[in-house]
Amino acid sequence: MSVNSQCIHLGKKITMQEKQISSIKNRLIINNQKWSSMTSPVNLERAINYHELNMVMPNNKQVIRVEKWDQKKGLAISKINNNY
Repeated sequence: MSVNSQCIHLGKKITMQEKQISSIKNRLIINNQKWSSMTSPVNLERAINYHELNMVMPNNKQVIRVEKWDQKKGLAISKINNNY
């Protein structure tokens, strides 16, 4: 295979992979929007009522927010919400 044909082949492969990246990014945006919609307080309340679950939303002192992940230790670094 000549250098020219290798370059053409690699160029086509790069173009194909760039299209895949674009498609994946679009799917990520769509799925993030769906997730945000599903987990909004209004929709969570609807789902709880629809399934007739005897649940209520936690108060602020019961919420723990995961700030970041410590890769080396394999642990989540959390912060308890003490704002209220």
